[in-house]
Amino acid sequence: MRLSILIFTAVALNLCGASYEGSNQDCASPEGGTCNSNAAEDGVGLLQARIREHNFSRTSVPQACQVGDQVSCPGSTDVACAGKQCCPGVGGGPTFPCPSAPESWGAGFCSSPVKVEDCLQGPTPTSAPAPPTSAPAPPTFAPAPPTSAPTTPGPTPSSGTTVLIITNNEFEDGVAFCRGPVGLKNVFLDSGLTEPAANSSLDCSSASSASAKEWGQGVPEGTTLALGLKRKESTNLYIAADGTWYSGTCWFQDVTSNKKQSLAKGPSYQSQFEFTISETGEGSGVVSFDVTSVEGVSGGLKMTYADDRGNSVEDVAVPGKFEGTSLKIVEAPGYGFPTVLSNKWAEGDCTCTQWSPDSAECNTDACLAGCPSPLADNAYGQHACRQYYAKEYTVDTSYCGWLYKEKSETYCWAMDEWLCLDTSCGYGGVDQPAADYTSSLPEDAAANTYSCGHGKNLPSATPGVNWWTNGPGCKDKVIDGVPTNPIVPRSGGTVNMIFEDLPWLHGK
Repeated sequence: MRLSILIFTAVALNLCGASYEGSNQDCASPEGGTCNSNAAEDGVGLLQARIREHNFSRTSVPQACQVGDQVSCPGSTDVACAGKQCCPGVGGGPTFPCPSAPESWGAGFCSSPVKVEDCLQGPTPTSAPAPPTSAPAPPTFAPAPPTSAPTTPGPTPSSGTTVLIITNNEFEDGVAFCRGPVGLKNVFLDSGLTEPAANSSLDCSSASSASAKEWGQGVPEGTTLALGLKRKESTNLYIAADGTWYSGTCWFQDVTSNKKQSLAKGPSYQSQFEFTISETGEGSGVVSFDVTSVEGVSGGLKMTYADDRGNSVEDVAVPGKFEGTSLKIVEAPGYGFPTVLSNKWAEGDCTCTQWSPDSAECNTDACLAGCPSPLADNAYGQHACRQYYAKEYTVDTSYCGWLYKEKSETYCWAMDEWLCLDTSCGYGGVDQPAADYTSSLPEDAAANTYSCGHGKNLPSATPGVNWWTNGPGCKDKVIDGVPTNPIVPRSGGTVNMIFEDLPWLHGK
């Protein structure tokens, strides 16, 4: 990813139409304190399915505060912090300093040293300084060349409107499905903002719509747009300044496989975009996105946001062909398009219903690769999944190892937002939980955070005893030094989604 940003944190989005619940995470102080949270549950399934709508409004913290005041953590509804404490990252992303933390505090303690909110000074200005070079954070969101994606000519959109440009550079004509299951407001088909996308002729969620008859019916709830695109063709959507598109996802299907079986109800065995675009207002709007290969690699993906100030952020996953014999190009079951299946599919089915370290049926490669809720809801079960993938990352010919070697800015499994520092994944050390899972966890331990020790000085179940005092057991996943799931301030501009052809996938 070529990325320069003002602030960043991980945002997870619903992708595959799975049912999910939101999550609350605990918040740890590097000095031994913890933020208040009822984080008994940490949402699971796909990384992209853990978060419901997020409100990044500045009203989540007081307009003014003193150092050390107890305030709310931005992006959380029930997590408080005070002073030198780190707030939980959104959707399991990088932690960041409490709004009432002292100025310049956070580097070396929180995953990101940049405050998302700063009640000591009021709303964080868009020109906030870049984080220290010693901190694990990218440089300041700076001007960059605009994307090279073709755009569709048209009237100048209204002020603050974000234009979403979707381009088919794939191997064949096809359809781009774009869904907004939890929030699609003031998204239009025209730059004049007079033709709503929801319930339009392009909305295939209704069986009677023209697009459903042509491309297949989408999920009846919410909105699913079916955008027919010839090869090298683009189309535009317009998101008004007060418009939102939460938990959005877009995926491509070629004409041939669509005639065999439609993917209108959700992506399967394929690469896909996911994003959230929130309402602009008093500087609180954001554009967040990532590309994912959790299901498989069926094509290349490029996604860029260029705001109206000349800043740009890009996510790219266009891998070259894999090496070795462990990975194969296969026909997607039921659809026929060529794809490279992820471990989730390649390892088979998991029959686990309740994880325990002694359960033979829950500790198979199929269960560790898929990491379903019985494992992912449990910190120790999720740790077992992370250990499985930590070993996969050490092999360049494995699915995750291949994508990582190719520097594809994408996820290869459900909770791939963090990488273990080694194959122990934060367990077994003198300041860590026991490797045999016999240590007691705190009652409110977030499964995600405690699965690998994402942070320092996290409290154990023993009063006064903290774990990971010498450092975390996992870190934010980065490619070329930057996170793979950017979140940046929204300021009009354009979002380009480009579905790219992978010639090697089609024997070329």
